[in-house]
Amino acid sequence: MTNDTELSMYVDYFTSELQAVAQLEDRLFRKILIVTMIDSWSRAVYPDEVVHRKRFTDFVRNYSDWEDVERVNPCHLRQLLDGHGDEADSKLRVETQKIVAGRRRGKMVGVSKDP
Repeated sequence: MTNDTELSMYVDYFTSELQAVAQLEDRLFRKILIVTMIDSWSRAVYPDEVVHRKRFTDFVRNYSDWEDVERVNPCHLRQLLDGHGDEADSKLRVETQKIVAGRRRGKMVGVSKDP
C-alpha cells in the first residue's frame, strides 16, 4: 500500500465520520466529537509535541481559518492567572478583572466578544 493510498483512506475515514457527526441532534455531543477529531489530527501533525494545549492550538491556528483563533476568554484567563501566582496588581490581572466584572453572571457571551 502506498503512502498516497493510506492518506486517502485516512481522509476518507474522517470525511465519513464528520458527515455522521453532522447528522447528530445533540449539539454538545457534536462538539465533543469534533474536538476529539481535531485532537487526533493534531497528534498526527505534531507527534513530538507533548504539551496538549500547544499541539491543539497550533493545529487550529495553522490549519483553519477560524477568525477568533487568537481570542482569549477572560474568565479562563483570570483562573489561569490565579493559579500561577500572577502579581495581584499586574496590568493584565487588573484589566482581566475589569472585563469579568463587567459581564453579567450566568449570561452567555459569544467568543467574538472576547479580547
